[in-house]
Amino acid sequence: MKWFNTLSHNRWLEQETDRIFNFGKNAAVPTGFGWLGNKGQIKEEMGTHLWITARMLHVYSVAASMGRPGAYDLVDHGIKAMNGALRDKKYGGWYACVNDQGVVDASKQGYQHFFALLGAASAVTTGHPEARKLLDYAIEVIEKYFWSEEEQMCLESWDEAFSKTEDYRGGNANMHAVEAFLIVYDVTHDRKWLDRTIRVASVIIHDVARKGDYRVNEHFDSQWNPIRDYNKENPAHRFRAYGGTPGHWIEWGRLLLHIHAALEAKCEHPPAWLLEDAKGLFHATIRDAWAPDGADGIVYTLAGTVSRSYGSVYAGQLWKQWARHMRSTR
Repeated sequence: MKWFNTLSHNRWLEQETDRIFNFGKNAAVPTGFGWLGNKGQIKEEMGTHLWITARMLHVYSVAASMGRPGAYDLVDHGIKAMNGALRDKKYGGWYACVNDQGVVDASKQGYQHFFALLGAASAVTTGHPEARKLLDYAIEVIEKYFWSEEEQMCLESWDEAFSKTEDYRGGNANMHAVEAFLIVYDVTHDRKWLDRTIRVASVIIHDVARKGDYRVNEHFDSQWNPIRDYNKENPAHRFRAYGGTPGHWIEWGRLLLHIHAALEAKCEHPPAWLLEDAKGLFHATIRDAWAPDGADGIVYTLAGTVSRSYGSVYAGQLWKQWARHMRSTR
């Protein structure tokens, strides 16, 4: 564990960070940021997705804040894209996907809009003159359509005109909402965003996942009752996979640590469950999802019985960061 405090570890982190920055730096396309293949090539047939463009805006905002050459230009490109073809000038919000010919998917997805919020908030940290205006607009859309005051949770999606929403509630979208809300809180200092992260995390993790041995439930009905067999016939769905998605267990753990740190920074006493549940999530990931099929890495999905995996195995870099954070809390 001593390695985490060494110069060699810091160099390794720098190398991994630069590898990520360098991989995506050529992703800019006229409508935003393109879908990249495994070798970093743009897959034009996939179109330009809001979630990818917004994520790239976030990534290169971080890079710009770290002083990486060329990153600010990509932030500028991302902001222009968010105000360009992806933005619905008639009904508001952003389209899910566009291409050079026009709109491919006009639906308004919470998952994607929370990344729009994340990217806009991150861009504010770069000092870009248009970033705050973009963030204010993103906040307006989230407040009007995706945050439910009645449920004190986030809604999943709407049609193009924001006239019809789903009965389904997604853990994935709410998880990324927490991620975005934390950054919005950092840049606006508006306490309601931090309070919302605690509320969402308490429902999905402390109330539900904890009772299930920290196997995070991804799917709920409109009353926030878990739907255990959702997408059983389509287990490797990209955004709504059947069963558990262990990468999200780690991500939720990181978010709980972030909430804990934000409360401590305000000289407040964080709820004990934040660290307890963070540890539980990490241990559940290693217990259930590390190489159950014999291949190193964390599997993409696990069936409800955690006896079988679906999709490809990916190397989970996040757990290394996790271990570093966990050590600091001992």
